[in-house]
Amino acid sequence: MNEKTGLGFGVRMKAPSVKIALLALFYFLGYGCVQGQEGNVELPSNLGFVVYKISGDKVLNHFNELSKYHLEDLTINSKWQYHLVISSCNLYLGRDSSLYNFNEANRIDPYSTCNAMRTRHNTFVNLLEQGKLTGIESEYIKAIRKATGDSIFSWYLWDLPDFDEYAFIDSCNLKYPSKQLQAKKKATTAISEKIEQRDQKYRSIGDLEKQHVLDQINRDYVDSLYASRGTLSEFEEEEVYQFSMVAHHSEDCDWVYQWTERLIDHQMNGYKGKMLLDQLLDRMLHPNNGYCTKQDAQKRAYFIYMIEDKYPGFLDGMHLSW
Repeated sequence: MNEKTGLGFGVRMKAPSVKIALLALFYFLGYGCVQGQEGNVELPSNLGFVVYKISGDKVLNHFNELSKYHLEDLTINSKWQYHLVISSCNLYLGRDSSLYNFNEANRIDPYSTCNAMRTRHNTFVNLLEQGKLTGIESEYIKAIRKATGDSIFSWYLWDLPDFDEYAFIDSCNLKYPSKQLQAKKKATTAISEKIEQRDQKYRSIGDLEKQHVLDQINRDYVDSLYASRGTLSEFEEEEVYQFSMVAHHSEDCDWVYQWTERLIDHQMNGYKGKMLLDQLLDRMLHPNNGYCTKQDAQKRAYFIYMIEDKYPGFLDGMHLSW
């Protein structure tokens, strides 16, 4: 039994005789040559790797189905598939060669390995984050947890022993930036630059009358972006920063209150990126000279009461100049 694959590819030598030893050596050399060649057998497409822990009987059936095939007979693509399938089977059968087979799959076809793992990783991370934000667990995540019998969600890539899945995904993103990521980066840059250009065009020369027109265009633009996605978690850090900049410079206090609450919610939900929240609160809601405080002190008092009730201690933790 081969220790790496868990399948019977090894050859046992009984021999004290030189003749048998030479035959065995010839066999191994020949076998090694075959191993380096590409066969013509394709694994069936439904024989995929086990994505998460399932019952031992099901994994064993999967393993036995794979055992009908010989690695040296497979095409390159099927050898890649083979190593992923055997890796996941070994993992969930409690065997210690799962990481070896994963690394073999990655060696054979790093591009396909990255794409297969990154797609699932991103899907699971996004579903878990959405669940945290909404308090509603995805049906897909719920079904996986029910199947595994575990209270904490996990899947193949996260279960591999001695393996840093986030470092692996980061390396994939560096080596093979997905078209979606590239398009998203370009879109983020375009959105941020458009907002910043409007925000600074006349402000830098002190023409506030013309600037206020552009500020209103920015507010409408930011509102339309938010309406299209429904949550700040769908935006990149630079976009969130520019949204906070628009609020920081706005003269429309009703809009400021609405967006200040959204930005506070975003931070309290775990956002760690940059935004001008403390400067925004100081400029707009300072108890003595805040812009919106001067417009309507009662509305300002109600907003502060609402935030302190919603997030006790939040304002104290901001270390404002009040």
